[in-house]
Amino acid sequence: MAGGTSTYLQFPLHFAHPYNWPEELDPPSISYRRQPCSLTQRRFEGRDELIPQVDLNLFDAHAVLDWVQLKFFLTKKRQARNVARTVNDVLRAQGERGNAFVAGPNERTPYVGHEFYLRLQDPTPRTLALTLSAVRDKYLREEFAGTVFFIDAVEVSVDFYVKNPLDMEKSRCDLLRWQMVDLLRRHLRLPPDYTAQPRARPRVKFAEAQPVASLVNSRPPTWTKTLVDPILALDLPRRASTVFHPTAYSPPVIDGTYYAGPKEGPVLVRIMNKETNRRDNAAKTFDPLDDEAKRARLEVMIKNGHPGLGAFTVLHSIGEVGDLYDFEFQALRSGMFEFFLPTLRPELASLDLGLKGHISEVDAFEKGGVYALHRLHEGENELLRERRKHRMISEMPAKLRKHGFLRSFKALNHKIDHALIALARRWGREALLWELRDAGLSSAVTVETRPSGKSLAVRSTYSH
Repeated sequence: MAGGTSTYLQFPLHFAHPYNWPEELDPPSISYRRQPCSLTQRRFEGRDELIPQVDLNLFDAHAVLDWVQLKFFLTKKRQARNVARTVNDVLRAQGERGNAFVAGPNERTPYVGHEFYLRLQDPTPRTLALTLSAVRDKYLREEFAGTVFFIDAVEVSVDFYVKNPLDMEKSRCDLLRWQMVDLLRRHLRLPPDYTAQPRARPRVKFAEAQPVASLVNSRPPTWTKTLVDPILALDLPRRASTVFHPTAYSPPVIDGTYYAGPKEGPVLVRIMNKETNRRDNAAKTFDPLDDEAKRARLEVMIKNGHPGLGAFTVLHSIGEVGDLYDFEFQALRSGMFEFFLPTLRPELASLDLGLKGHISEVDAFEKGGVYALHRLHEGENELLRERRKHRMISEMPAKLRKHGFLRSFKALNHKIDHALIALARRWGREALLWELRDAGLSSAVTVETRPSGKSLAVRSTYSH
């Protein structure tokens, strides 16, 4: 580490609604150590880094497949509710939960037709095999219509549980979970080209009747003259001053749901403080979770059939059902999102932008995390370039490149990778794949052992 001293910053945790917290304790917050950057790359020379003071070893990370949505066709018109009843009857008869939902295109219900979308909640290799078997045995022997099952969409979650929650004060457990929710939101970054799409910016929704709050809004509530006039003098549009307005930033609330990516896009990321289950917003009902089941949750939904999947991501489509058993789930993290740590100019250093009252790096990071900080750095660079074009005394713009002044948050990335690798192993494990055959699908699938003998692949081979 470069020479220099460390200081500490304390950022409050924000809530939209009242929360239970002992009055004798300081309000919930998260602490960061500010120190000279420990990396030697040229772009980090003379910069400070902020290190969160949260011990990741206090959490267990567990990845699960929340649901899988299958797409298939029948030659005869059928009712979606009857297909769902068939599958759920088979699941219940085998001692499983009847949690399959069937609809037509665009989630149409009620629906009668040929094209069906079957969503199986909390799938396991066995329940997925039973689902395939139920549809095949009831319909497909007489109504074969080409390749049968495609993966239309999947949702994968990584849950962070506080270790040994019953051995600590409830307030301590709650604070750790809230801090993990804040860490996930504050340090997450999707590909900038993806979050620049319409309605794709990171945002938080905390109530049905309330508007969605973007981490960096498209414009401030009011325009500040000392920030706008210098921008206009450079022949830049007024909106170029947005990232310099402190009021354009909205810190996310712990009790809201964080979204990144367009709701109807190929990939949608959500982060939440998971304290309830089976929530019905319309009926205003939910099941509270026990303390040991509460967790910080990261959800990634992939619409496999979306035409834009490869446009802004490097994700590979999953394809047919068999591909799910051979899928490297860790590719979701490395291919679509990454967690970063911020670096800042030294405390006494300043950057002359010709503006008065603009937001600082620390405040941008506090309010909007690494996403907002990188947006600020991009805005600074654009302004410096224009000042030089107009022959004003100005510093040289930095070469931000792909990640700008952000550095990888390796500890958090690795923890998530390990959880996703464990999920891939559970789905690719030989013992679980043999359950496909035990469920009556041995005539419908081919189980292939790779030369290494360590992992198996399943490929659909349905025939008339």
